[in-house]
Amino acid sequence: MIHELTHYTAFEGFLWNRLSAIMVTIPTCLPSAITFGKYHYEHHVNMGNPEYDADLPTKWEIGLF
Repeated sequence: MIHELTHYTAFEGFLWNRLSAIMVTIPTCLPSAITFGKYHYEHHVNMGNPEYDADLPTKWEIGLF
């Protein structure tokens, strides 16, 4: 749900998507929706770039110390 709200596709307006993203993270006790949106945007802008794409594993994660 947070992913769709971050793309502003759940509702027509920006405000409803943003407020809903914040509300759905309340049960986790971590206000992570806005931070997720920032890093998810960086992922889309830098897709495939190992320096900036947070979805790619780091050298440490794949065992290449």
